Amino acid sequence: MWRIKEGMEQCVLERLEMMKDFLSEKANYIKQERINEIRKQFLSDTGNISSNLKDTLKRLVLEEETCVIVISYLQSSYITGNHEFYIASYIGEPFVVEELDYTYFSMSSLLKKIEEDFEQMDKELKKEFFRPITAEKEEIHRWYMAQLYKGFDNVFKLGIENIEEQQGNDVYFGGFMDELKLIGRVQVENLVNIL
Repeated sequence: MWRIKEGMEQCVLERLEMMKDFLSEKANYIKQERINEIRKQFLSDTGNISSNLKDTLKRLVLEEETCVIVISYLQSSYITGNHEFYIASYIGEPFVVEELDYTYFSMSSLLKKIEEDFEQMDKELKKEFFRPITAEKEEIHRWYMAQLYKGFDNVFKLGIENIEEQQGNDVYFGGFMDELKLIGRVQVENLVNIL
């Protein structure tokens, strides 16, 4: 009996990979469109999101002027539906040493139309795959959200000073407890002028 179950699980995994391959190009297009829309909302300070980010960065940098700031997306925030990012300040290597201070920063106001993306992908799946089940669609939605969250570096860059500047606190972006990349630097005295 367990061999049958194991075989079925293998088929489900293979089918999911085929679905992801099939949707890859369409998902990238949808993601880019969504990121462009989010960038516009961010720049227009919809829901005071830009201003709130500025205040959050200012508070974290003021506590310790030699810290690095890390903005991390949380896979769990898709499941909970709050679309929160973890923003923390560190002295030393991020995630290795304890953070000095941290906050959860919600971007849910910028993701109100995310269900439209899911509907587009579900519609595409039905064209190629016979009766996609709820669990498969949910896994595709998680896969898409992971890609979308990774694209938020382009959103947060809008509120961070130029990387080429040599002064200021480094700001990194990436998944929580995952690989990070430098996306810019902020200086306390200039936080009033950014965003």
